Amino acid sequence: MIQPWLAERRAALTGTATPITLADSREWLMQDGALLHRTGGFFSIIGIEADAPGTQFDQRRFPMIDQPEIGLLAFLTTPGADGLDWLLQAKSEPGTTDWVQVGPTVQATYSNYARRHGGRPTTYLANFLDQDSGRPIGLHQSEQGTRFLNKFNSNAVVTLPERCQEAGPNWKWSTSEELRRALGEDFCINTDSRSVIVSHDWCNLRSEAPLFAGPSGTSAALAPLRAALARSYAALPGRPAGVQDCLKLLDRARAEARLTIRRVPLETVPGWRRDGWIDPVDEAGGVAIFRISAPDREVEAWDQPFLISDRSHRCGLVLADFAGVPRLGFQPSLEPGFVQKIQFGPSLQTDTVLSPILRELIIEARHPPSLAVRQSDEGGRFLRVEMCYELHDMRGREAALEGAGLVWLRLDEVEALCHQIGLLTNEARSALSLVLSLA
Repeated sequence: MIQPWLAERRAALTGTATPITLADSREWLMQDGALLHRTGGFFSIIGIEADAPGTQFDQRRFPMIDQPEIGLLAFLTTPGADGLDWLLQAKSEPGTTDWVQVGPTVQATYSNYARRHGGRPTTYLANFLDQDSGRPIGLHQSEQGTRFLNKFNSNAVVTLPERCQEAGPNWKWSTSEELRRALGEDFCINTDSRSVIVSHDWCNLRSEAPLFAGPSGTSAALAPLRAALARSYAALPGRPAGVQDCLKLLDRARAEARLTIRRVPLETVPGWRRDGWIDPVDEAGGVAIFRISAPDREVEAWDQPFLISDRSHRCGLVLADFAGVPRLGFQPSLEPGFVQKIQFGPSLQTDTVLSPILRELIIEARHPPSLAVRQSDEGGRFLRVEMCYELHDMRGREAALEGAGLVWLRLDEVEALCHQIGLLTNEARSALSLVLSLA
């Protein structure tokens, strides 16, 4: 089981995060209006001014992470009794809630696996590098477009003919059944793992029965919801897929989007303090600098800035019946960190523009989610920034949802979008991983 192993690793993998000032940092400095690592590698914190009329980013200045490297997020798998078996990693990150969550087999930035820090090599790395170019394999997917500037990670799944040896106590083979269950548990499976799982074939999670239709450890009360998801996921012969129409809509939205961004000195961002910190004044958050001690990591101590927030947020998918089929709603989300300005985000997300209809139906009416999980954002760059992911079953209330500005897609269509680069936001993929906990 995953939870007992995770609890044991949390007890073993201890560390500290101590706030410091920029003047006290041995590794970071302020140069040309940005926070930079002394090597010029890893990442930097820059100031951005955005101009996007009619959005929350209109004439706003805020900090963003500039990390042009493509990181590697990758699972080793092997055929199991029902779906794949997965090699999990107990990943310690100073910004993660509870310090340790379940990461993929390899979770590393380019600077880390290229050993710019001079530390230990990345375990299992060779399994995910192209033999000719030496570059990581996998599907590129974006990070949060409100926090990272033009940032992608390579999401990979490599299947071995049989289980390889666990490299140590921080790695553990798990079945798909155990992983599905853990996707619905608070602060267990980290954001990077969720992205990889959702970006690859969902049938990896089950092979002996159709998704959402086989035996499940979920409560009997969720059986009607699983049945609706099974109908949504099943292929519908003779019906035109909505994927092409969806992509045309996205292309139009991107062409019409009015967004300009430019770099500005961090000292001009609201909340800036002379000690190098930026107080969070809105949803964009702030910046804090910490000295980290983590004896189990490739390097045991370092300094770094984190993005911080003074509030947690909610992110939800809405399920409703349209044309006789249960569908999930997605909204085009304009975010300054996206190369193409817009990707499809979840139905609702309280740290971005929220449809007035969904605010009334779900937030103000306190509509209870059918399913919810609390999750912290990626703990290598964010300090205990948390999001509650939710699934809202609103079948039977379709008339009230008209005008909410959502694109309604069957689950098989959503999976097709997940297999392409830069179409679904990081938050949408995490929300979908909650749906897959019912698979």
